[in-house]
Amino acid sequence: MRLKQIKIVNFGQFSNKTFDLPSDQINVFFGANEAGKSTTVAFIKQVMFGFHLRSNASPFFEDYTPLAHVSPMGGSLVFENDDSEYELERLYAKGDKTKRGILTVKKDGQVVPENLFFDQIQNIDGSFYADSFIFNQEMLGQVTSLSQEDLLERIYYLGAANSGQLLKLRDDFAKEAGKLFKKTGKKPEVNRLLKQIETDRDQLAQTKAEFSDYEKLAQDLKDYKDRLRKAQQALANIQNKQASLHELQKELSNYTTLLDLQKQIKDIKFDSENYQKAQDLMAQGRNLQKIMQSLQEQLSSLTDNEINDAAESKKVVQQKPQLLQWQAEYRNCLQKANQLNQEKEQLLALSPEINQLLDLQTDDIKQLKEDFLALPSKPNEEVNENKNSSSDKIWYIIGA
Repeated sequence: MRLKQIKIVNFGQFSNKTFDLPSDQINVFFGANEAGKSTTVAFIKQVMFGFHLRSNASPFFEDYTPLAHVSPMGGSLVFENDDSEYELERLYAKGDKTKRGILTVKKDGQVVPENLFFDQIQNIDGSFYADSFIFNQEMLGQVTSLSQEDLLERIYYLGAANSGQLLKLRDDFAKEAGKLFKKTGKKPEVNRLLKQIETDRDQLAQTKAEFSDYEKLAQDLKDYKDRLRKAQQALANIQNKQASLHELQKELSNYTTLLDLQKQIKDIKFDSENYQKAQDLMAQGRNLQKIMQSLQEQLSSLTDNEINDAAESKKVVQQKPQLLQWQAEYRNCLQKANQLNQEKEQLLALSPEINQLLDLQTDDIKQLKEDFLALPSKPNEEVNENKNSSSDKIWYIIGA
């Protein structure tokens, strides 16, 4: 994999700048200070691994925003690999929250997934690239501060991935071990830690025992809740049965009353002739009542002068016996009417269906009788057995 061309759109002090790298061995950038050498090196790193814009600390400079207020920032790198050509283009514009820029990878002019390129360079990251391929004045100052032993170690580990971090991690481990295993001191740190481990282990055992008790109590609580739910369900069933029994008790009282009333039922002789007599007596009673009311109105309308009139007085005296006779007949009619009303109420209490016949007129009753007589007769045996009872019932209904 060889870098063959650098295209800068806007980066640092460069805008619309292209560098061709024709040599297969080495290409040298030579220029005065601030000519843009370090900017070009930073551009290569950030196009490959992303812009950071002061959001990521790094041993190598990162913040190379364009000096002019232009957009977008970035550019592209063209790589050559055997017979293929890869182009990496990364651009950043305002609104990109990642601030790493949008990367587009092309292989032979066709857009491809970015991992197709990074698989070719073994998926190295920006830190490894900076440690392995970038060397500037700041890093030179870091080298001069190293001792001969550290310098030899770094040379020995040169080429290993993240060698600087590996050495730093080794030194940190050595420093931590020195703190733990001090030869001096009454209470070595390692002993204190071992004692702390024993204490933590005891607390862990106690916590496990408490957790076991908690699980047992939780299971007991669940069992109690299940039993309570079943008891509540049983109670609800019992309450429903109690309500049902209460309703049955009410119905039993009504049934007992019905039995008592059935025992009180008795036959009453009532035919159409008696019914007709009752109707006549009631009609006479109504007529007499109207006559009495008329006479009373006439009596109340008489003045004192008219009462003193001899002729009128004589007429009144002459009508007195007739009035007394009418009063006697009216009382007899009232008695018969009361007797018939009592029989009527008894009859209605025993046979409520007769109520439907009360509103019928005399003509309707006669028509009902004629319709009944016009019905086809039953076999002789039934007629002979039930002749009297059927006749009585028919007249009984028609009379009602």
